[in-house]
Amino acid sequence: MSEERLRSFMASAPDAFCLYDSELNLLDVNEALLKYWPEGTTKEDLIGKNMSVLSPYTIENGRCDKYHEVIKTGTPFQAKHITLDSIYGEVHLSLKAFKVSEGLGVITTDITDRIRIEKELVKAERISAVGKVSAMVGQDLRGPLQSIKNALYFMERALEKAEEMRGQIEDSVDYARVFWKTSDTVPET
Repeated sequence: MSEERLRSFMASAPDAFCLYDSELNLLDVNEALLKYWPEGTTKEDLIGKNMSVLSPYTIENGRCDKYHEVIKTGTPFQAKHITLDSIYGEVHLSLKAFKVSEGLGVITTDITDRIRIEKELVKAERISAVGKVSAMVGQDLRGPLQSIKNALYFMERALEKAEEMRGQIEDSVDYARVFWKTSDTVPET
């Protein structure tokens, strides 16, 4: 592959590419990486600087040691989800580091949109689940509530019948009293 084709490939790639030497000094970077730096930053501003200067947090979080291990062993390293607070807000990245000659290659993919969509999907699924639970609870409550309503109706009807029967019983007692008054013995009530 010619140098020109490689430059064309790196310039048009949507992912950020970085090449470092064995001491983690930046050798080259594509344009996609510059979007994570303040506006106006050029490749020339970054090339030649050590990773510890460009990204001090890589020392703090131990990733710098992992990069040295990649250079030493040739075993690739992947960080599937890195969150940065950049000048443009919170950015989510996936990073792959691999040995290139005696140095290190790093490909960084912006997964911010994917993470945002995943969060929205989880939120939508929760809302859907709450809706389903509400519907089930509503359905589960409708049956017992209808039973209670029916029981109250029958109790009211029974009370009406009881009042009606009480009236009939009182009439019968009164009739019996009248009947017994006319006879010699009147039962006590």
